[in-house]
Amino acid sequence: MNPTAAGARLCERHRLRFRAFRGGGTVYYDESAANLMRLRGETSPLAFALTSIDPLFGIYTDDVGSAGAAPGATVRYSATPKATWPT
Repeated sequence: MNPTAAGARLCERHRLRFRAFRGGGTVYYDESAANLMRLRGETSPLAFALTSIDPLFGIYTDDVGSAGAAPGATVRYSATPKATWPT
């Protein structure tokens, strides 16, 4: 999981730090009042790309209107409860 190009620019603009870990990531930010005001005024989405090497990924996720899109531009949905994810 990594920020998209637009997400990386947003992180840089607001001095956000993203640290990936297996199955997700954490965004760290400066809690100063000035920085929080800038973040609250931000309208750009903080988007991430999840890359899976699991050949069965397409079986347990649903395509969400991205038919015909490049693999890196697809949107997938999974309703698997987090409690059942492998660790």
